[in-house]
Amino acid sequence: MQRGSEGIRVPRRRFWAAGLGLTVLGTGLIGAVFHLNSQDHAFRSHGSHARVTILRVQQAPDHRSNHTLYLLRFEPSAHLPDEWTNGVSGDVGSTLDVIYDPSEPTHVEPATGGAVAHWVVRILLGSTGTAALAGAALALHGEPRRRS
Repeated sequence: MQRGSEGIRVPRRRFWAAGLGLTVLGTGLIGAVFHLNSQDHAFRSHGSHARVTILRVQQAPDHRSNHTLYLLRFEPSAHLPDEWTNGVSGDVGSTLDVIYDPSEPTHVEPATGGAVAHWVVRILLGSTGTAALAGAALALHGEPRRRS
């Protein structure tokens, strides 16, 4: 057992448990960033490009501000019906270039740019994972510093 900064005896295994927990958390968060990147790359390399026209904009029934649905008409495409999605944004009558999954046309993303929200999430996950790994290194490093 070791003494903490307040003179309370703290078992060393608590630091090990915290270090191992933070290691698992940090590794999981950084792994999630790599997983999201690989999913995005797979979607963009296997998705189909199309031009869509926004036919109608509708607030979702739950009235959440970030849950707006867009009715899209795919062009040129006689095999895809008009689809509702929330992967784009614009005004009625706007025409956009998008990438979509032919097996699930409701998964639509802008063909260029537009994925800022994706990067914000990845940066937050990566920085939180890095902070957790730094905390794990501190917890596993050795004795806590003693005040004189």
